Amino acid sequence: MSEPNTATCGGCSPLPPNPPVGNPPGLTAIAYRSGTHATVLRRLLARLPIASVEPAPGDVRHPLAALTARTPDDPAIALLDAWACVADVLTFYQERIANEGFLRTAMERRSILELARLIGYELNPGVAASVHLAYSVDTSPGAPVEVSVAAGSRVQSVPGQNELPQTFETNADLLARADWNVLRPRLLHPQTLAINGGKLYLLAIGVGAGEGAATLDVAETHPLDLDTPLPSTGTVAGVEIETLYVDGTTTNLKAGDVVLLVGRHDEDSPPQTLTRTIRRVQEEDAQGRTRVDFDAAVPPRPTLVPIIRRRAIASIRRTVLDARSVTRAVVNQSWSDRDLTAWMSVQGWDPRAALDYIYTTVNNPRPKTRLGPGEPGAFAMRTRAGIFGHNAPAFRSLTAAAQSGFVDWDAGGGLPVWQDSRRDSNGAVVGYYREADFLLDRVVPGITGDGWVVLERPPRQYTPFRVATAGETSLAGFGLAGKATGLELARTDSGEGLANNDTDKSPAFTTRTTTAHVLSDQLALAQLPIDAPLGHGTTEATQLTLDRMVLRLREGQPIVVTGEREDLPGVTVSEVVTLEQVEHAGGFTTLYFSSPGLAFTYVRQTVTLNANVVLATHGERVAEVLGSGNAAQPGQHFYLRKSPLTYTSTASASGAANSLEVRVNRVRWAGKAHLLDEESDSESYQVRIADDGRAEVTFGDGTRGARLPTGVENVEATYRTGIGAAGMVGRDRLTLLLTRPLGVRGVTNPVGASGAADPETRDAARENAPQTVRAMGRIVSAPDAEHFANAFAGIGKARARTLWHAGTQWIHLTVAADAPAPGPASSGALPDHRVGASSALGRNLVEAIARSRDPGLRIRVDTYQPVFFNVSANVLIDDRHEWSDVDAAIRAVLQARFSFATRRFVDVVDLGHIVRVVQQVPGVVMVDVDTLHRFDQPPGLPARGRLVADDVIWPDGDAAPTALAQLLLINPLGIALTRVPAETMTS
Repeated sequence: MSEPNTATCGGCSPLPPNPPVGNPPGLTAIAYRSGTHATVLRRLLARLPIASVEPAPGDVRHPLAALTARTPDDPAIALLDAWACVADVLTFYQERIANEGFLRTAMERRSILELARLIGYELNPGVAASVHLAYSVDTSPGAPVEVSVAAGSRVQSVPGQNELPQTFETNADLLARADWNVLRPRLLHPQTLAINGGKLYLLAIGVGAGEGAATLDVAETHPLDLDTPLPSTGTVAGVEIETLYVDGTTTNLKAGDVVLLVGRHDEDSPPQTLTRTIRRVQEEDAQGRTRVDFDAAVPPRPTLVPIIRRRAIASIRRTVLDARSVTRAVVNQSWSDRDLTAWMSVQGWDPRAALDYIYTTVNNPRPKTRLGPGEPGAFAMRTRAGIFGHNAPAFRSLTAAAQSGFVDWDAGGGLPVWQDSRRDSNGAVVGYYREADFLLDRVVPGITGDGWVVLERPPRQYTPFRVATAGETSLAGFGLAGKATGLELARTDSGEGLANNDTDKSPAFTTRTTTAHVLSDQLALAQLPIDAPLGHGTTEATQLTLDRMVLRLREGQPIVVTGEREDLPGVTVSEVVTLEQVEHAGGFTTLYFSSPGLAFTYVRQTVTLNANVVLATHGERVAEVLGSGNAAQPGQHFYLRKSPLTYTSTASASGAANSLEVRVNRVRWAGKAHLLDEESDSESYQVRIADDGRAEVTFGDGTRGARLPTGVENVEATYRTGIGAAGMVGRDRLTLLLTRPLGVRGVTNPVGASGAADPETRDAARENAPQTVRAMGRIVSAPDAEHFANAFAGIGKARARTLWHAGTQWIHLTVAADAPAPGPASSGALPDHRVGASSALGRNLVEAIARSRDPGLRIRVDTYQPVFFNVSANVLIDDRHEWSDVDAAIRAVLQARFSFATRRFVDVVDLGHIVRVVQQVPGVVMVDVDTLHRFDQPPGLPARGRLVADDVIWPDGDAAPTALAQLLLINPLGIALTRVPAETMTS
């Protein structure tokens, strides 16, 4: 024992203060240590001189006061040092345990999991990706026309670099049909031409006319085809044209030929005629037609789009399957698919026979070439001939003896074509021809009595007549003699023969100046192409008319639409729409899609549809025996052997439901969120996901839920395993049929998978767990909507704001998916977390919100608009560091700090924040930002040093927002860093 030394024993030193008790709110970690090794040792040493004992009342002694040694090698001090070490360890873990007891400060995921369970919140187990599979049915002869694809059919992906194959299973039964492999929109429509007011019009019948259409009085409209379905009264839309499309490419038409157009309102009305001269002929071999432009200004061809004709439903009565009944009962009526299918079944019709007839006669009709007296149509006048006597010598050049037998055919402007040049034996004028109304200058074979003739006089003045009879005759006149074709004509309106007067036989047609266009040949008019794009921004965004009639499509059926984007030539995309309604009218089927319909605008000729589509989700089915029930044991629990358990997206409040099905003694028990409210005989169980990812199945204790009955391996489970971002496969990757039904040729996923989410992380659970308590499963305000969406499985972030639209208050919710959409392999595409309105995640979220919201609230859900920004900076680094390392570190920290995970909607980007982030990178001495700008803006520095993101814009007159809330993200390819030499800064 050493001598007392008050200078070193600390006996006179004050005791160290006790640590402060209490922590202010909002801390990420709480202070709970009573001391560290140093402070505990100091307290022990300080208390040595004052440590007291009282062996007897009033006898207070300080036995350690004489202990003055303070060197570490002293056994007593070493003992205190050891206990200080023990205290240091104990207080450290005491503080850690205390931190784990609070949601904000807990560091272990299991701690947060257990804390969340105290308020009834289970950490989100994640959700499996979903995808639409498009099957192709074999179309070989003898193959079945229908194939049943059972629910649970498996398809596997072809993995890319550093990927594993993923298995998907169909969610529902699918009845696939061979004729649903490829459906096409309507591409052609009949060339319904008509004459009105001396002009040629293309009528908009069965199609909608675009800009420039005229409104025509039906009574004054004369179609070139009597079968044109004009309304009985009123008006019809039409566009003036000077172009014809003729079927075939060997029409033998050429510039300068004359075409006669004949129209009739009905069979009892007189025909109306137009005569046109061909200006240009263009053969279109690819379409199998010839374009004929007339000698007039050719206006742009009108925009024509298919429309649906709505008519009364046919009555139910016994009808024989023939052409007339199909036309009357099916083509000329408007049907829903359900009614038409049922009606054909009642009638005993073969639907395929009816569809084949409709396709041949209505969808792809053969051009009409009817020939009959006064029949309307377009007629090419194949032969041009002069009038007999047009080449006669000048009358004055004849001798007096020769002139005596003829009238002066050159007097008064010329002899009319109708009159004979000869005089009779008495020298009297013969007058009108007796052989025919007029004669051609030669024999023209092939002219028939049901054709047309057009007389032309300068300058290109045409007068059409019907041909009553045509015959060959020999005659002399005009000092000439020979054979010629004589024509007897009829009036175009009545068909009656021409009277010998100046009204029917105008003297304006003189022999020398008149040309006859004869040998009329009816032209077969081709169908016109519908060139208008379809999809977003058009009338066909939510309705699409097919090029034929297709039966048995059902409401709610997904349809894959594939085509080349009209606004992005050369790029082919696909999207999935939901069929809302099917109507058949006019021999065509019109599909109505759920709003908002098609998201892209397509080139019509490239569009195809596949209706053999079914939703599939990530995960592979597993069947196993969980164990044996024991009625004597309350609360039995088992663990599934394979993990993770697959959860799929649903419209529930949590957004996900597990795929587990448990059967006890082959009887299915019900899965519950918890057993607290269950009756003692309730055959139910609950599933909880442990921190290690294993799924625990727990049964009742006889009070809350029924106990398991005793048995041997009588508890069986069927479930699927697979979840999270691993299932986010890209388009056309799911092509391996693990389950191949007979008749299925192939499968693919035209659109990439979506909606996946990994199990909820610690930090996400820390934020989401309290939100469920705030909303209590009900949405009555904008914050409730935001909390609800944030806790919804598959949603990565959400933002709600209140706005006014058209005088009504709305809650607008902007959401983003947890997992990015899959991009093309090796594309380097930036992550896209947008939620498609037609995706399973988007539909389920909207439906879940509708179930949970207050009926008085109006809530609209939209995704966000990503906006990327670029940054360039000059950086001075410590020479001890390698530039490549610093450059990589700066890029990494910028991408991490301004990525999707850390950014919020409509947040600004501050120049000072950029500088601070870069300045904190080890090795950086100085940073000078040169440019900070959005990629859609010119380079430079932002005003007031801040990049601003725009909020949602929803004008009163628009049904949907014209601009979405923006999310400012850094462009990884837009980071430009330049090293500044140290000597530059010195200078």
